[in-house]
Amino acid sequence: MVSIVLVHYRDAERLRALLAALPHALESREHEVIVVDNDTTDASNHERLRREFPSVRLIENAENVGFGRAMNQGVAAASGAAVMLLNPDVDVGPGFIEPMLKALEQTRVGVVGPAIFRPDGRRQLTAHKRFPNLFTVFVEYCWPLQVALSRWFSNLHPHDASEAAHAASHETAHLTGVCLLLRRSDFHRVGGFDPGYFLYLDETDLQRRLRDAGLVAWYCAEARLTHYGAIGKRLAQTSPYFQASLERYWRRWHSRTPRLVLR
Repeated sequence: MVSIVLVHYRDAERLRALLAALPHALESREHEVIVVDNDTTDASNHERLRREFPSVRLIENAENVGFGRAMNQGVAAASGAAVMLLNPDVDVGPGFIEPMLKALEQTRVGVVGPAIFRPDGRRQLTAHKRFPNLFTVFVEYCWPLQVALSRWFSNLHPHDASEAAHAASHETAHLTGVCLLLRRSDFHRVGGFDPGYFLYLDETDLQRRLRDAGLVAWYCAEARLTHYGAIGKRLAQTSPYFQASLERYWRRWHSRTPRLVLR
């Protein structure tokens, strides 16, 4: 069985559209769906979810506890051997999960992510060649350099795999966390999400611990989904949540000198 875990925060219509699509997308695959709701302001939405999707398990938080902590709650309630950590602002088609499950059968693979496209058909670059270091952070905070490398010289980008590389399945350092499939046992073995991250870089930290445990990330080009939300770096990097997460990531994974340079 596959457990689908979603964290919801203030996008009720998109969440309901996804919940309606999931049974068709998963076809005959045995599954369960768990929604952890961090939106404490919309009790009417909770009642509507229970009425329209009685098989979905809804966990209501009294406050917004952050993405990683909420995901940990959902996985703790899951019973599937595999868990899919899925954003609610996506659209999925029939059979999208099967290539990912097949990829996860490889012994060395610890986490799998699909090809992700925007509603207008443009690809999102979600496979990353290396974990964040001083050079990748410099490039991503230097707006002209980031734009030039992303648009015209993507093969030279120090962090994102190129557009051409995204056309085929391959091992990669880590994946953007819009949709991640992994074994529930591996998730628990590395300690799940670090609840010290409120938002951003929590999935990067998780995948780095999976890599240290001898497991690799696999970008699965055969599986596709549409993502309606933004993952624009410039928007994220202005957020105090991103900056706090970057500081936490650096304290965990880098020595004192790189931390001083980062500041």
